[in-house]
Formats: sequence, structure tokens, C-alpha cells
Amino acid sequence: MSQLYMGIIHGARSPNKYTDKDATMWKIQAGQLTERGFQQVMSLGEEYQDKRLFDKDGNCIYEKIHIVSSVKERCILSTIAFIKGLCPKNYENILERLFREYFNIFAKDKQLLEAIIESKFTNPFLFDYSQFKKKPDFLFHGHDSSTCPKLQEVEDKLINSIEYEEKIRYFKEKQAFEEVYRMMVDASPSKNFTKENITLAQIKTFYGGFKCNEYEGFNFPDPSQAAVDLMKEVYLYQFYDVHNSQMLQHQSSLTEIFQWIINELNEDVPLSWYSGHDSNQIAILAVLVKFRLQPPFATALEFRVKGDYVNLYYNNAKLNTLMCDTEINCTKDQVIRYLSKYIAQDLNKLCQI
Repeated sequence: MSQLYMGIIHGARSPNKYTDKDATMWKIQAGQLTERGFQQVMSLGEEYQDKRLFDKDGNCIYEKIHIVSSVKERCILSTIAFIKGLCPKNYENILERLFREYFNIFAKDKQLLEAIIESKFTNPFLFDYSQFKKKPDFLFHGHDSSTCPKLQEVEDKLINSIEYEEKIRYFKEKQAFEEVYRMMVDASPSKNFTKENITLAQIKTFYGGFKCNEYEGFNFPDPSQAAVDLMKEVYLYQFYDVHNSQMLQHQSSLTEIFQWIINELNEDVPLSWYSGHDSNQIAILAVLVKFRLQPPFATALEFRVKGDYVNLYYNNAKLNTLMCDTEINCTKDQVIRYLSKYIAQDLNKLCQI
């Protein structure tokens, strides 16, 4: 059996955008991996130890593991955590090669790169990973209009539609909206929110921050279940219907990801690791399954390959997929044909770069 493992989502982090209240609770910068998030992914690495990855002395064999990672701080740290969990005996050697052969390409400060390697990864939180840059980055940020400017035009058309206006009205007429509005006002008095000017995008961001706070053990906000359900519904609507519903969005987000997956399906490697973001995983799920999932931190989305057959797993649960008529046990050829539908021949032309 060979296994293509996609550890799409980094571990738990602080909110990407702090509310006024968040800024008083969190002691790290917005969007950074937490110590708990690091341990999350390290534990995940331990779960994926496999005798095929090790030599007779219990050391990981670098060539048996293919790794690509976003250069965002939380993803680099999650990659370090995963390797430390996966390769406890020789993670220093594996990570040194990874930083010299992969991250070196994106390092703008070579002295920093050497300092990270010389630290032997004993305390990776000490370093400023913002010095790593990759542009354009369709492999991890194809969903972003800064990568693909044409996306803004597509999204503007969606949010200016009659259907979107009706959806705003639908959400704001729900009884729980009053509670969500009050929480957002209490969280950020400086924003001068009104019921009329609050957007669905802001509710989505607020819900994302709430999930970060909840995981870290902060008791703010403290919503009712009805308010949580409303925010989650908005979150899923924004992610799936606004950001991942049009072919151009799919192609911009998925072209390089699916090219990478197809390449790995044709490789004889026990373990392939993609360290990315929830946006990446939702973009994939949007075209592979019929239902809508909200991936938690450190979610494992896997293409498990056995012989000529491929199955999709989400946190160890087998999913029915759209990749073949049988929905499970799809052949490699069926998977490759399906994924290829979302691969653009020229991303620069597609995105008008």
C-alpha cells in the first residue's frame, strides 16, 4: 500500500484578525501557530509513523517522504512539528535537508536560514518566518485575489447579485443574529458596527476568531448554540458559495494542488505531506464531495492508494466522492481524469496577470 497524505491544515493558531477584545487576551501576533497547535501537529506526525519510512536503525529516510509547505509562519512551524513527531530519532537531519533543499528557495535572509538550521530546531518559535516569501503562490494561495486578480471580479459579481442580497436578509432575519451582532459590538467597540453595515464576510471572520479562542480556552465570546449555528452557516456559505463556486475560482485554487497530487499518485513514495491552510482544504472538498465540511485545525485529508484504487479519507473517515461513479474505490485513472478538469493550462492568462 502507498499513501498520499495531505495534512492540509496547520495546527491551532491565534485569530487572523484580532478584535479589540482579542488583542487584550492573546500574547502573540495575529494568525500565529500556538504551542498547543504545535503539539497537535506533532501528535499527528507520531500517528503516521510507518516502518516503510525508517531504516534498520529507526531513522526516517528522507527520500521516502515528499514535503511541500506554505511559507506562512504557521505552516512552516506545523511542518517542523509534523517531522519532529514522525521522525523522533533524526528529525534534525530531515529538517536540515528540507530547509536547505526546499525552504532555501524562498528564504530572503540566508543568515536567518542558517540560524534556524544551527538551532537544531530545539525552539522553532524563536524565529521570524516572515522572511520566507513565495510569489506568485498558486500552490497555497491560488484562492487569493493578490495571486489571481481576476478572482476579485468574480467575487464582486457574486456579492452584488440579487441572490446574495437575499442571503444577507435571510441571515439577518434569524433570531440569533441579534446575539451575534451584540457579541461583535462588544468584541470591537472601535468598529462602530450597526446591524445594517455588518457584512457576512465580517461574521465569517468573527466566527473563525471564536474557534481560535475556544480552542485556546478563552471564554470570549460565549455564544449560545443558536448563535454558533448561525455563524457556522455564514462561514460555510461564504467559503463554499462565494469563494469556491465558480470554475475560475476552482482552477485558480486547485491547478497547482491537483498537479502536485497527480504527480504524487504516480510516484512510489509511502508518504507525501502538503502543509497548507483551511482555504486549501475547503477548495479541494468543494469539488470532491457533495456535502460541506468545516475542517478543524490539524485536519488530515488523505488520498489513500492501494494497488490501482484510491479512496478519500477525512480524519480517518472514508468519504464518498465525486471522482468516480462508485464514489469509493476509484481507479487512479478515474481520479486523474477528474482532477484534470480543474487544471488550467495557463494560470497567468486565466488570472489576467
